[in-house]
Amino acid sequence: MKILFTTLLLSLSLNAFAQEGWNDVTPEGNYTGFLALDVVDSENIWVVGEGGIMLKTTDGGSTWNEINCPVTYSLTDVDFINADTGLVGGHGDTDTEILRTTNGGTSWELKKLDNTNYSIYDIEYIEDSLGDTSRAFITAGRSLVWKTDDVCENWGGTSIDAGCGAADIQSICFLNKDEGWFVGTAALNSEVTIIHTTDGGATYEIQDNPTDPDIKLNGVSFADNQHGIAAGSSPTILFTSDGGKNWETRSVSYYFWASVHMNPSGKAWIVGGNGNILYSTDWGNSWTTQESGVTCVLWEVIFIDDNEGWIVGGGVGQPGVILHTTTGGLVTDVNENKIVKEFKLHQNYPNPFNPSTKINYSISKLSTVMIKVYDALGKEIATLVNEEKSAGNYQVEFNAANLPSGVYFYRIQAGSFTQVRKMLLIK
Repeated sequence: MKILFTTLLLSLSLNAFAQEGWNDVTPEGNYTGFLALDVVDSENIWVVGEGGIMLKTTDGGSTWNEINCPVTYSLTDVDFINADTGLVGGHGDTDTEILRTTNGGTSWELKKLDNTNYSIYDIEYIEDSLGDTSRAFITAGRSLVWKTDDVCENWGGTSIDAGCGAADIQSICFLNKDEGWFVGTAALNSEVTIIHTTDGGATYEIQDNPTDPDIKLNGVSFADNQHGIAAGSSPTILFTSDGGKNWETRSVSYYFWASVHMNPSGKAWIVGGNGNILYSTDWGNSWTTQESGVTCVLWEVIFIDDNEGWIVGGGVGQPGVILHTTTGGLVTDVNENKIVKEFKLHQNYPNPFNPSTKINYSISKLSTVMIKVYDALGKEIATLVNEEKSAGNYQVEFNAANLPSGVYFYRIQAGSFTQVRKMLLIK
């Protein structure tokens, strides 16, 4: 039994199964981590990450092409204004520099920003209308911000003059070329973490972060000039409905958030550590969890409408992952009356969980079904199902109130079909 169980665990790919809400579309290959993405439209998506990796799809993720990159350091952000023209940045070996392409990645031009190798945190490339003159902002360490108004030929570099000292600006969100927000880390000599501009960065105003001490903010997103959210390294999400004049807190159960996205409809998503995804339908007032099917850090989330969105993650010792949804991340196809065509063991929900979680499974024909739970050493913990089942969709609950925190595995056997999945108990 132990040999069989070990074999199943070794063959289990944690990022190669379909989710009803989020589907894993990671291409085959030894990718150590994806750190950022940009969605030009539903067909054209860019992904960058560790080791200078660049991936591009022109068919909505059905196929991915690896782009020849002129650098080998980790790439931390990517932003395109159309299918051909975009910027990519990372942590340079000796200089702070930006990569630019105007031909869809066929060739790249390297632009030096600074002779110190600050890591680029965020890129915001803006074109208000087709054919309009573009503007771009780049942030890096020490509150440094670079700006260009001449199609990225020349960059003006300066520290933001808003009293934020040596703070790191982690994320940018601009609604147009003039109005935008910067969020980041409070410096030792200053608590500034939210900065607003209405004149394209000519002047800045400090907005109050209601947390004390000011939490580090890793992501910011505005749906319009009134409604915005921000989140970071704390079990707190910030929400505003007046353009940031007042920020309110929304406490949640997890401690690290990396990226946020809000749509004009008021729907919003936040991603972060341990594969966590939060979802809101009321401008960030309240949040529910969505199942990602992975346990790695999720670094960025982008939606092009209320249904279609993308997430990238991985790194820090875990393989890269690309997730895609056309349902807003919602589970839509678990239906008792639906004709089941295949056996399937679904990812438990929620995950991580405390103390109980639900497991859905599908049976395509009359079978004797057994579902068991094991700990990380392969020891059997519980038998959840052991009976004959007709074809259909089923759900069983697992309560781990008497178990310690840790990684557990659950396994289904239905006739000749077997499958194993991983779940995480956090108390």
